[in-house]
Amino acid sequence: MSTETEEKKDLKTFDEVWDSFSERLADARVALINKREEIEKQTEISTRIDLTEHHDLQIMVHKLEAALETLNVVRVECLGLESLINYEA
Repeated sequence: MSTETEEKKDLKTFDEVWDSFSERLADARVALINKREEIEKQTEISTRIDLTEHHDLQIMVHKLEAALETLNVVRVECLGLESLINYEA
């Protein structure tokens, strides 16, 4: 009985998962913007620039956006709650 209670304590609520992914997405977007600024500065002084890190950050942003879109579908279609994504912005 105590293991079942312990397992339930480890489970996150939907809102906790949403907040976690939202925070990770915000952090990844900031990192991507910072990398773009760094690349712009590098282009002024160099012709050869490594875009690997920028590409990796871009992929991470896309993955996190897709994850939030999926969570939003679950929120709306399965839980019957209002969408947390503003598609008009």
